[in-house]
Amino acid sequence: MSHFTASTSLGLTRSLTGLCLTLAAFCMPAHSQTLYGLEAVAGSAPVAVELTGGPGPGLCGYPSGPFGLPVFAASAAVCPGPAPFAGFPASMLGDIGVNHLKDTVWIAGPMEAAEYTMSGVQIAGFMNPLAGPIRGLGVDSLAGTVWLTDGAAYVEVSTACAGLPAVVSGPFANPLASAMTDLTWDLDSLALWASFADGSVAHIPPGFAPVCVFGAPGLGLAPPLTGIAVDTTTPGVTTASKCVFVTNGTSIARVDVSASCAGFGPVLAAPSFAFPTPFMAVASGPISGLAFADHGVEFGVGSGPEIDYSGQATLGTTNTVTLVGATPGVAGLFVDFAALCPPLTFKALPLHVFPFLIIGPISHAGAITLPLSLGPGTPVGLELYMQWFNKGLPVAGAAPVWESTPAMLLTIGRP
Repeated sequence: MSHFTASTSLGLTRSLTGLCLTLAAFCMPAHSQTLYGLEAVAGSAPVAVELTGGPGPGLCGYPSGPFGLPVFAASAAVCPGPAPFAGFPASMLGDIGVNHLKDTVWIAGPMEAAEYTMSGVQIAGFMNPLAGPIRGLGVDSLAGTVWLTDGAAYVEVSTACAGLPAVVSGPFANPLASAMTDLTWDLDSLALWASFADGSVAHIPPGFAPVCVFGAPGLGLAPPLTGIAVDTTTPGVTTASKCVFVTNGTSIARVDVSASCAGFGPVLAAPSFAFPTPFMAVASGPISGLAFADHGVEFGVGSGPEIDYSGQATLGTTNTVTLVGATPGVAGLFVDFAALCPPLTFKALPLHVFPFLIIGPISHAGAITLPLSLGPGTPVGLELYMQWFNKGLPVAGAAPVWESTPAMLLTIGRP
């Protein structure tokens, strides 16, 4: 392959949506994800950490994290937000949540909750409307609401910048005898998944009795549980199973709740590219709370230029795939549904993605931005592996400079 060719005619400004729909049948069983945990230290503002599933044998250098995030400090001039508090293990108060459509993060302390951009700028917040301190928080991204629990009750509230928020539904009594420690909204089933101090996990239609309860200690998670998050890329085109992540603060398990709730449980989820070991130690300090974000994850190595994806790979979003830091020239985006492990070599550079399709060649001055719109017909669970290759313009008669980025994995998820 000595030059770039396009497998189909795609202009620079054309959305990649058609590509997602056309190639859905070819996707491979792997799931990208990042997990957010609240690493709160006594006396400091709450700090979030971003975790990935960790590298495994032959998995192309998939990163293990944790990745540093900004300090999410409340600004009294904006609206209420979490003050410094004692986090795990001094207490299990406070939690973290993610809005997949807005790509924002919610942080809760015992008496306040606030919404921030991923760069740490506060944009909303409210005071705790429950009788006891906040122990868990979950976000309904499509409705734009937040679920809260103080252990004894749970409630859905609006997300305005206010004192006490408006109640949307509830409060409802905790249906189990053990304290509820976290909860997360599942758009697929229009119900909540919740974790409990005794190690239980429950699937709860709001205001009703649980339709499923099983014990996480059978997965190796000693109680109490401190967080739960739905894998919004499941079930999808690669699996019929629903999966959730559960943590006790020091370990995280990815659980097949379809099997667990069918009487086979508790059952760990099958390994995947992005989560080769469905049970892992938390790679930061102990965390209070857990949230799932459908961000793209880089893996492998490049020669200097970078690939980036804005926002989350969530239905209903329009984001961008970019090439930055390249030598001016012509570039192509290699796209496929599996990673090469170990990589092959193309132009003396690691080739992590063998192109089912090449989008290009595209002339540029050092950077390229392509739109990616994920409409309602995009298949949930569809995986896209991408890598840029660039042919830099020769200088003073010298040979062209070939460059590549690391690869990136995206998995399409629900809000």
